[in-house]
Amino acid sequence: MENSNVTSEGSPTVKCETGSQLLARLCSRPSLAKLEPALFPDLSGEYVVEISGKSGAGKSELFYHFIVWCILPPSWQGTELGGLSAGVVLVDTDHHFNLLRLVTVLEKTKKVTIFIQECLQMLTVVRCWNSEQLLLTLHSLDSVIGSNANISLLLIDSVSAFYWLDRMNLMDHMNEIDKLHAQLVAALKKLINDYKVVIMATRQVLMKERETETADHMDKLNFKHFDFMGVNWQRFVKCRLTLKKEQTEKVGQTKITICKFDSVPQSIECLIMESGIMFMT
Repeated sequence: MENSNVTSEGSPTVKCETGSQLLARLCSRPSLAKLEPALFPDLSGEYVVEISGKSGAGKSELFYHFIVWCILPPSWQGTELGGLSAGVVLVDTDHHFNLLRLVTVLEKTKKVTIFIQECLQMLTVVRCWNSEQLLLTLHSLDSVIGSNANISLLLIDSVSAFYWLDRMNLMDHMNEIDKLHAQLVAALKKLINDYKVVIMATRQVLMKERETETADHMDKLNFKHFDFMGVNWQRFVKCRLTLKKEQTEKVGQTKITICKFDSVPQSIECLIMESGIMFMT
């Protein structure tokens, strides 16, 4: 379900707000309060989550999990499904999004296939190939989200995809990278302020993070955090999730620990299976 209306060239233009965009901005969007209670007891709009972890730690699987429970309806033909009927926009910069994997999780989750295509209409996927396209896309999403009152969640996978490309192109002007990050945050802040959406973004681990070796489970939260996204991004993020892959002997299962950093740091364990993510709570 790719959005073909997002341009990759030119500059953002100032547009007059249509009546439908005004209504979409002012109306109540689907609530994400019950998206995943194990991680977010009461998730609300204007919330920014950063998800980091090494390759294979489960960042994409966590996104599939969030997408499925957003786009599923609360019930279907008398069967309770528990979905939120919330639209999702996924900005794919790493090009790892796998529609077949998402459909598999949908099928395994509720064992119903007739209305899967209808659910997928709630998902918009936009792909970007460099920082300039990413910024233009975020500006263009003002009209996409503004014309669709069902969209409550914006996912970016990943926010740091073009870091090394930018460093190579701007090695003689390193302050320009900080400007790019500031423009990125400004565009996202506008979407939050105008439409009260929740934003979640994965961040690659480009530099080794040192973890404290200890037997205490909660002490997994004690590690040195390296942030290369700049002070604007650090202040923008309200919650950080760091995913760590654990050893498991069961075939077809991957155990991960999610270290959550916000007002009250905590550690949450879950399993990644063919049917998706299962939280061990």
